[in-house]
Amino acid sequence: MISVPIILVIIAGLFAFNIILYKKDVYSISLGTEIEADIIDKPALLVMDIQEGTTGVLSDNDFYKSSSGTLISSINRLIDSTSKYNIPVIYIRNEVSNYLINLINNKLAQGGPGIAMDKRLKKAPAYLFLNDKMDAFGNTTLDSILISRGINKLYFVGLDPAYSIGYTMVAAKNRNYRVGLISDAVISESASLKKKKILEFSDLGCEVLSSEEYFKKLLDGGY
Repeated sequence: MISVPIILVIIAGLFAFNIILYKKDVYSISLGTEIEADIIDKPALLVMDIQEGTTGVLSDNDFYKSSSGTLISSINRLIDSTSKYNIPVIYIRNEVSNYLINLINNKLAQGGPGIAMDKRLKKAPAYLFLNDKMDAFGNTTLDSILISRGINKLYFVGLDPAYSIGYTMVAAKNRNYRVGLISDAVISESASLKKKKILEFSDLGCEVLSSEEYFKKLLDGGY
Protein backbone atom coordinates (compact mmCIF):
# COMPACT_ATOMS: atom_id res chain seq x y z
CA MET A 1 0.00 0.00 0.00
CA ILE A 2 1.30 3.45 -0.96
CA SER A 3 1.69 5.72 2.04
CA VAL A 4 -0.11 9.06 2.31
CA PRO A 5 3.12 11.13 2.09
CA ILE A 6 4.07 9.38 -1.17
CA ILE A 7 0.60 10.00 -2.60
CA LEU A 8 0.91 13.67 -1.68
CA VAL A 9 4.33 13.87 -3.36
CA ILE A 10 2.89 12.29 -6.52
CA ILE A 11 -0.04 14.71 -6.54
CA ALA A 12 2.30 17.67 -6.02
CA GLY A 13 4.53 16.43 -8.85
CA LEU A 14 1.61 16.05 -11.23
CA PHE A 15 0.37 19.51 -10.28
CA ALA A 16 3.81 21.05 -10.90
CA PHE A 17 4.11 19.24 -14.23
CA ASN A 18 0.71 20.53 -15.29
CA ILE A 19 1.72 24.09 -14.42
CA ILE A 20 4.93 23.75 -16.47
CA LEU A 21 3.02 22.50 -19.51
CA TYR A 22 0.40 25.22 -19.07
CA LYS A 23 2.99 28.00 -18.96
CA LYS A 24 4.85 26.58 -21.94
CA ASP A 25 1.64 26.66 -23.96
CA VAL A 26 0.25 29.99 -22.72
CA TYR A 27 3.52 31.90 -23.04
CA SER A 28 4.46 30.57 -26.48
CA ILE A 29 4.56 33.10 -29.33
CA SER A 30 3.22 32.10 -32.72
CA LEU A 31 5.06 32.70 -35.99
CA GLY A 32 2.17 32.71 -38.44
CA THR A 33 2.44 33.62 -42.11
CA GLU A 34 3.91 36.94 -43.17
CA ILE A 35 1.38 39.33 -44.69
CA GLU A 36 2.10 41.10 -47.96
CA ALA A 37 3.78 44.46 -47.64
CA ASP A 38 1.69 47.50 -48.57
CA ILE A 39 2.98 51.05 -48.67
CA ILE A 40 -0.36 52.40 -47.38
CA ASP A 41 -1.16 51.85 -43.71
CA LYS A 42 -4.47 50.09 -43.06
CA PRO A 43 -4.76 50.14 -39.26
CA ALA A 44 -6.83 48.53 -36.54
CA LEU A 45 -7.01 49.33 -32.83
CA LEU A 46 -6.56 46.35 -30.50
CA VAL A 47 -8.04 46.79 -27.01
CA MET A 48 -6.61 44.07 -24.82
CA ASP A 49 -7.71 42.51 -21.53
CA ILE A 50 -9.84 45.33 -20.10
CA GLN A 51 -12.10 42.97 -18.18
CA GLU A 52 -14.01 42.68 -14.94
CA GLY A 53 -11.37 40.23 -13.70
CA THR A 54 -8.40 42.46 -14.56
CA THR A 55 -9.38 46.13 -14.15
CA GLY A 56 -12.96 45.77 -12.92
CA VAL A 57 -14.71 44.90 -9.68
CA LEU A 58 -13.55 41.27 -9.71
CA SER A 59 -9.85 42.06 -10.11
CA ASP A 60 -7.40 41.14 -7.36
CA ASN A 61 -4.62 43.29 -8.86
CA ASP A 62 -4.52 46.48 -6.81
CA PHE A 63 -2.30 48.37 -9.26
CA TYR A 64 -4.49 47.57 -12.26
CA LYS A 65 -7.61 48.56 -10.31
CA SER A 66 -6.20 51.82 -8.98
CA SER A 67 -4.97 52.83 -12.45
CA SER A 68 -8.04 51.62 -14.33
CA GLY A 69 -10.09 54.82 -14.25
CA THR A 70 -7.53 56.93 -16.08
CA LEU A 71 -6.62 54.04 -18.38
CA ILE A 72 -10.18 53.31 -19.46
CA SER A 73 -10.94 57.01 -19.96
CA SER A 74 -7.96 57.23 -22.35
CA ILE A 75 -8.99 54.06 -24.17
CA ASN A 76 -12.59 55.24 -24.55
CA ARG A 77 -11.40 58.43 -26.25
CA LEU A 78 -9.33 56.32 -28.63
CA ILE A 79 -12.25 54.01 -29.37
CA ASP A 80 -14.52 56.99 -30.14
CA SER A 81 -12.05 58.62 -32.52
CA THR A 82 -11.04 55.36 -34.19
CA SER A 83 -14.66 54.41 -34.87
CA LYS A 84 -15.39 57.81 -36.46
CA TYR A 85 -12.71 57.07 -39.07
CA ASN A 86 -14.16 53.62 -39.80
CA ILE A 87 -11.01 51.94 -38.52
CA PRO A 88 -11.73 48.51 -37.00
CA VAL A 89 -11.71 48.21 -33.23
CA ILE A 90 -10.82 44.73 -32.00
CA TYR A 91 -11.46 43.71 -28.41
CA ILE A 92 -9.37 40.85 -27.02
CA ARG A 93 -10.49 39.16 -23.80
CA ASN A 94 -8.38 36.67 -21.91
CA GLU A 95 -9.78 33.53 -20.31
CA VAL A 96 -8.20 30.60 -18.47
CA SER A 97 -9.37 27.12 -19.39
CA ASN A 98 -6.92 25.16 -17.24
CA TYR A 99 -8.86 23.81 -14.25
CA LEU A 100 -5.84 23.63 -11.95
CA ILE A 101 -4.95 27.27 -12.59
CA ASN A 102 -8.56 28.17 -11.92
CA LEU A 103 -8.36 26.37 -8.57
CA ILE A 104 -5.57 28.79 -7.61
CA ASN A 105 -7.19 31.90 -9.09
CA ASN A 106 -10.51 31.83 -10.93
CA LYS A 107 -10.75 35.54 -11.74
CA LEU A 108 -10.50 34.82 -15.47
CA ALA A 109 -11.97 31.32 -15.47
CA GLN A 110 -13.51 30.25 -18.76
CA GLY A 111 -17.22 31.07 -18.75
CA GLY A 112 -16.98 33.05 -15.50
CA PRO A 113 -18.00 36.67 -14.85
CA GLY A 114 -14.39 37.88 -14.78
CA ILE A 115 -13.91 37.44 -18.53
CA ALA A 116 -16.60 40.02 -19.36
CA MET A 117 -15.39 43.39 -20.60
CA ASP A 118 -15.06 46.04 -17.91
CA LYS A 119 -18.45 47.79 -17.72
CA ARG A 120 -16.79 51.20 -18.06
CA LEU A 121 -15.27 50.33 -21.44
CA LYS A 122 -17.05 51.72 -24.51
CA LYS A 123 -18.40 49.07 -26.83
CA ALA A 124 -17.99 50.19 -30.43
CA PRO A 125 -19.21 48.15 -33.41
CA ALA A 126 -16.23 45.87 -33.41
CA TYR A 127 -14.72 42.43 -33.40
CA LEU A 128 -14.53 40.52 -30.14
CA PHE A 129 -12.19 37.60 -29.50
CA LEU A 130 -11.67 35.32 -26.53
CA ASN A 131 -8.20 33.91 -26.11
CA ASP A 132 -6.51 31.58 -23.62
CA LYS A 133 -2.91 32.52 -24.45
CA MET A 134 -0.76 35.61 -23.97
CA ASP A 135 -0.41 35.84 -27.75
CA ALA A 136 -3.83 36.88 -29.08
CA PHE A 137 -3.02 35.19 -32.39
CA GLY A 138 -3.58 31.98 -30.43
CA ASN A 139 -7.16 32.57 -31.56
CA THR A 140 -6.60 31.85 -35.24
CA THR A 141 -9.74 33.75 -36.25
CA LEU A 142 -7.81 36.96 -35.50
CA ASP A 143 -5.42 36.18 -38.36
CA SER A 144 -8.33 35.53 -40.71
CA ILE A 145 -10.15 38.77 -39.87
CA LEU A 146 -7.05 40.95 -40.22
CA ILE A 147 -6.11 39.39 -43.56
CA SER A 148 -9.67 39.60 -44.92
CA ARG A 149 -9.81 43.31 -44.03
CA GLY A 150 -6.36 44.00 -45.47
CA ILE A 151 -5.12 45.27 -42.10
CA ASN A 152 -1.36 45.79 -41.98
CA LYS A 153 -0.88 48.01 -38.93
CA LEU A 154 -1.94 47.30 -35.35
CA TYR A 155 -2.18 49.86 -32.55
CA PHE A 156 -2.26 48.37 -29.04
CA VAL A 157 -3.93 49.66 -25.88
CA GLY A 158 -4.87 48.05 -22.56
CA LEU A 159 -3.04 45.38 -20.60
CA ASP A 160 -0.13 44.75 -20.45
CA PRO A 161 3.13 45.42 -22.37
CA ALA A 162 4.79 42.82 -20.12
CA TYR A 163 2.12 40.21 -20.84
CA SER A 164 -0.64 39.92 -23.47
CA ILE A 165 0.14 43.13 -25.35
CA GLY A 166 3.85 42.38 -25.42
CA TYR A 167 3.48 38.79 -26.60
CA THR A 168 0.93 39.77 -29.24
CA MET A 169 3.12 42.61 -30.51
CA VAL A 170 5.99 40.17 -31.08
CA ALA A 171 3.64 37.74 -32.84
CA ALA A 172 2.41 40.61 -35.02
CA LYS A 173 5.98 41.56 -35.92
CA ASN A 174 6.58 37.89 -36.83
CA ARG A 175 3.75 38.26 -39.36
CA ASN A 176 5.18 41.51 -40.80
CA TYR A 177 2.54 43.81 -39.31
CA ARG A 178 3.50 47.36 -38.50
CA VAL A 179 3.04 47.76 -34.78
CA GLY A 180 2.22 50.79 -32.65
CA LEU A 181 1.91 51.11 -28.88
CA ILE A 182 -0.13 54.05 -27.51
CA SER A 183 1.89 54.75 -24.39
CA ASP A 184 -0.67 56.61 -22.27
CA ALA A 185 -3.32 53.96 -22.93
CA VAL A 186 -1.41 50.97 -21.56
CA ILE A 187 -0.34 50.02 -18.05
CA SER A 188 1.97 47.46 -16.50
CA GLU A 189 2.18 46.34 -12.89
CA SER A 190 4.56 49.21 -12.17
CA ALA A 191 5.68 52.40 -13.89
CA SER A 192 9.25 51.11 -14.09
CA LEU A 193 8.17 47.87 -15.77
CA LYS A 194 6.08 49.81 -18.30
CA LYS A 195 9.03 52.07 -19.11
CA LYS A 196 11.32 49.05 -19.53
CA LYS A 197 8.92 47.27 -21.90
CA ILE A 198 8.30 50.43 -23.95
CA LEU A 199 12.05 50.83 -24.48
CA GLU A 200 12.35 47.18 -25.50
CA PHE A 201 9.59 47.47 -28.09
CA SER A 202 10.95 50.74 -29.40
CA ASP A 203 14.27 48.97 -29.95
CA LEU A 204 12.40 46.25 -31.88
CA GLY A 205 11.15 48.88 -34.31
CA CYS A 206 7.65 49.30 -32.87
CA GLU A 207 6.16 52.78 -33.02
CA VAL A 208 5.55 54.30 -29.58
CA LEU A 209 3.20 57.28 -29.57
CA SER A 210 0.82 59.21 -27.33
CA SER A 211 -2.95 59.43 -27.75
CA GLU A 212 -2.58 62.99 -29.03
CA GLU A 213 -0.08 61.85 -31.66
CA TYR A 214 -2.50 59.09 -32.65
CA PHE A 215 -5.38 61.59 -32.98
CA LYS A 216 -3.19 63.78 -35.19
CA LYS A 217 -2.45 60.77 -37.42
CA LEU A 218 -6.18 60.15 -37.78
CA LEU A 219 -6.79 63.79 -38.66
CA ASP A 220 -3.96 63.84 -41.19
CA GLY A 221 -4.92 60.46 -42.68
CA GLY A 222 -1.39 59.14 -42.15
CA TYR A 223 -2.25 56.60 -39.45
